Amino acid sequence: MNVLIVDDDSIARLILRRILHHHFGAATVEASNGVEALLALQSSSFDLVVLDLRMPEMDGLTVLRAIRSKEWLAKLPVVVLTADRSDEYVHEFIRLGVSSYLTKPLNGALIVERLAHVLPPQKPEPAALASSAAG
Repeated sequence: MNVLIVDDDSIARLILRRILHHHFGAATVEASNGVEALLALQSSSFDLVVLDLRMPEMDGLTVLRAIRSKEWLAKLPVVVLTADRSDEYVHEFIRLGVSSYLTKPLNGALIVERLAHVLPPQKPEPAALASSAAG
């Protein structure tokens, strides 16, 4: 599984990367703004985008609209990150078909819970299967 993390905050990217790898076995690519995100989406295939809304150069809502406007990306699951909980934003998320959203400040348990509804369950590593069969 390949996930694109888009956030201008390096600490938020680190938290998300660790959770995605540890709990979901996901490989991640990071972008620090919307322009980098769109370039990454053109050059690689992703199973999910975790997208911050407030970023320099190009905000997340603009990126989300660009994703939904491209036929080959229109069904790509997107989880948005936001500190803004206003009804206006929530209605726009629904209209643009986001899979889920996370609020900042980030909460590890909530991230795992929300992403578990979007991502397929992690398959056990072959070594883990062998040790559980032996036990």
